[in-house]
Amino acid sequence: MSHSFRLALLFFLSGAAALVYQVFWVRELGLLFGSTAEAAALTIAIFFAGIALGGWFWGARAGRTPRPLRTFGLVEIGVAFTALGHFLVADVYFAIYPSLYAAIGASPVLETLLKALVAATILMPSAFLMGGTLPLMGQHVVRAKEELGRQGSRLYAINTAGGATGALVAGFVLPMALGYSGAYLLAVGVDLLVGLT
Repeated sequence: MSHSFRLALLFFLSGAAALVYQVFWVRELGLLFGSTAEAAALTIAIFFAGIALGGWFWGARAGRTPRPLRTFGLVEIGVAFTALGHFLVADVYFAIYPSLYAAIGASPVLETLLKALVAATILMPSAFLMGGTLPLMGQHVVRAKEELGRQGSRLYAINTAGGATGALVAGFVLPMALGYSGAYLLAVGVDLLVGLT
């Protein structure tokens, strides 16, 4: 198996795991906040804000990173560990929500801010790290300016194809086969495997 193929496979799996998380986060936050368009929009907005911030942060540093592939691996391991935090935050939220709701009353604005805070606590650390995967992998793969368009779009396509696959299996296959927690932990394991490899 060639080095290029191994990198493509790892980047595909990285994208797949990311969208498994996103699908499950939308589901989980729908359970926490109610299955509404507002809850889904809040989840997706915070997820993509984290990706954008991570892309900006890591993109500015990728060119100065002496070993970008190694850093990519560490970022993937970081995604796995921060994704585990969702279990803790969700449990804490369920435990303290009645008290918080009593404190803020029936204010829709304060309730939405509370939901945004909980969603950001669950999503932002992992999404921020996910945003670094493309700049770091691109820094490793793209060796010359004239390769940027071809290699950059190839990487994006591979990662997006992985994301589409992850969304598909998270919606229709994994929950029935492994249950919610098992499927989520599988995505964590995939990120750990990618990072360690």
